[in-house]
Amino acid sequence: EIDRILYLDPDIVINGRLEELYSTDIDGYLLAAATHVREIMRKINVLRLGMHEDGTYINSGVLLMNLKQLREEQDYNKVFEYIKKYKNMLTLPDQDVLSGLYSDRILPIDACRYNMTERLFTLYFSSEAWRDINWVRANSAIIHYCGRNKPWKENYIGKLDVFYRFAVKHMKVYEW
Repeated sequence: EIDRILYLDPDIVINGRLEELYSTDIDGYLLAAATHVREIMRKINVLRLGMHEDGTYINSGVLLMNLKQLREEQDYNKVFEYIKKYKNMLTLPDQDVLSGLYSDRILPIDACRYNMTERLFTLYFSSEAWRDINWVRANSAIIHYCGRNKPWKENYIGKLDVFYRFAVKHMKVYEW
């Protein structure tokens, strides 16, 4: 019955409104998602995963899924065949499989706005001094703590923990 759904990993803090993302026109696409790889890694992933030459390798932590289109087009046998064929090449299996199978049917979304990560902030923003933590606070709706570096673990390294600490401080705790 539902035509679309917004999937979010559990290691995410929502820092802004998501209506614009949720209402993105995804007609003709199976998914909308952000990429976190630069061009050289995208080319490696094309070879490693058999992706479409112009395809998008995505981070699967934030997925706007076109359920109507997926129900019409997804073939589970092709998914299992793909996994069997590339099983030794899958390092991040969920996003490897989605990117490998559907890379030419993915609408790229703005990672800085809808899938901000510590890596993205540190590596890509270092050359752009105007993009600082205040820029993230004002412009990034989703903060994603992907990978092993989590602000709720000891020895967290990074600057985006301020969003996690703010969320914890202001979160209402409900008893089940």
